[in-house]
Amino acid sequence: MTANTADVAVDRAAAPVELVNVLCRADQPAHFLWRGRLYAVRSVRAHWFEGPDPDGPVQVGQGRVGNSRAGRGGQGRELWQVEAAPGRMALAGVYDLCLARPDGDWTLTPVGGEDR
Repeated sequence: MTANTADVAVDRAAAPVELVNVLCRADQPAHFLWRGRLYAVRSVRAHWFEGPDPDGPVQVGQGRVGNSRAGRGGQGRELWQVEAAPGRMALAGVYDLCLARPDGDWTLTPVGGEDR
């Protein structure tokens, strides 16, 4: 599935943000624990970096502009927009998972009113 900027845009100021535990495989989220339920990531819709970078923004992932050093030990954030569900038969929702650098905290923001 190919995402474009309109598909992945989210108003983070209006959306709730919660700390979550994330399990990664091949350097990307594979599962996360949210509200006592284990979610399996079915697909990654987009992946990008945000943060200060004196070299300016670069194109990263699918249709997003970010900063190249944020995900490589810098002070920025590495983000993934994923489709995930709490089981094989459950409907998938769309979530933004954010890894804050350098502290390593993960946060989750439901996209499009998802609140499962």
